[in-house]
Amino acid sequence: MPKLLQYNGKDWIEIAKNGVAGKKPIAGLDFPLPKDGIDGKDGIDGESGKDAEESVVEELKETLSKLEKRINNIPRGGRIITGRYVHTPIVDRLTALTDGSTKTFLLSKAPKDTATMEVFGTDFPIILDPTVDFTVAGKTLTLTDAVPAPSAGATLICKFYV
Repeated sequence: MPKLLQYNGKDWIEIAKNGVAGKKPIAGLDFPLPKDGIDGKDGIDGESGKDAEESVVEELKETLSKLEKRINNIPRGGRIITGRYVHTPIVDRLTALTDGSTKTFLLSKAPKDTATMEVFGTDFPIILDPTVDFTVAGKTLTLTDAVPAPSAGATLICKFYV
């Protein structure tokens, strides 16, 4: 057992008065130390504190009541916010719009990030590169000059997150 844990409250008072091994803990400290509160009514002098003044007890009850009201009035939402947002995947099938000349297509929603978009189809190139083959502005997908317009009836699918 650590040496400090073997002392009880009375031992600590003696240590405060006399020090350890004859060394005073705080130079110039006079004893007995002044007491806070009223003798025999604050529980410090070995009394249980049951005989405390009624006004003090009432004041403590009022303070406790006020604190309970403040705690109960703290706004609490029914939702737990975790800081994590799950993005919803969207798949737009643009096959009905392919006619051999159209290179601009309207998406159902604006993508969250174009870097994670996947555009692919049955015409060459099968998989389109987001940095070279297409651009997105809002909900508009535009194929660049690096790729030809999808042929009539060719499959064109766009997968992205919102």
